[in-house]
Amino acid sequence: MNHKLLKSLNSIFGRALSGIQPITIPMMKAAGGTLHDEPSEGEVVLFREAKIDFQMIFIVASLVAKAGEGEGFGTTPFALSLLPASKRGEIQTSTIDLVEKLTLAYDPANPPLYSRFDPFEGSYGLFGMGTPGLAAGKGHLDEVGLVIGQFWLATSFNPDEVLQPNIGLPPGDAWRRYARNRQKLLFTPFKKLEPRRVWGADSPIELFLVQELARRGHHPQLQILIMENGGTYPSFYNLSMLKVRVSVMS
Repeated sequence: MNHKLLKSLNSIFGRALSGIQPITIPMMKAAGGTLHDEPSEGEVVLFREAKIDFQMIFIVASLVAKAGEGEGFGTTPFALSLLPASKRGEIQTSTIDLVEKLTLAYDPANPPLYSRFDPFEGSYGLFGMGTPGLAAGKGHLDEVGLVIGQFWLATSFNPDEVLQPNIGLPPGDAWRRYARNRQKLLFTPFKKLEPRRVWGADSPIELFLVQELARRGHHPQLQILIMENGGTYPSFYNLSMLKVRVSVMS
């Protein structure tokens, strides 16, 4: 796969979730107002004193391809999922002392992949830098979970102190429900080792429709909020404008 796809996906979704999550008011104060992927000295002290553990979370994209000829073909994401890092079948947790020593820089030249990845069933197969079957032309693109980024998820935080991004929704009940649902989906610590779908098609039937539309060159916007005043907003992240090319080895 070419690197334009990875860079585009990572910039649209991965950049919004990086470093330590969720971002809170105490983190901003401890860091002096500016946050980076690597925790500041103030944040390290904050989390160390609070004895907070962290889960490393992978951001995984599921893709649909449009049939075509030549060196590549168009592609669009049909789902985004979160999956915790694991070792020997157990979810890994780390202290801030390990988090501050590790970098979360994303390397699009060597992206991890999950084979037999199913965002609807919450299952996956092998994990590695290359997915057996796909490169040999025996697999299908929608069976691959492409890791487009990762972040550290704090396993304990005050929900009332979480900072929410402004997506343009007017203040009121719609915004409160959006913020509550976003926080629940993205920042609930994992208890089971299985993917959590946070955006995209809701069922295999919807995927079949998206695949057929993509085959005909159409890439509809998924999960759009339609307000009473006619306004439309992406339910989480608007990926409909993503226009990239992906090459698959034959």
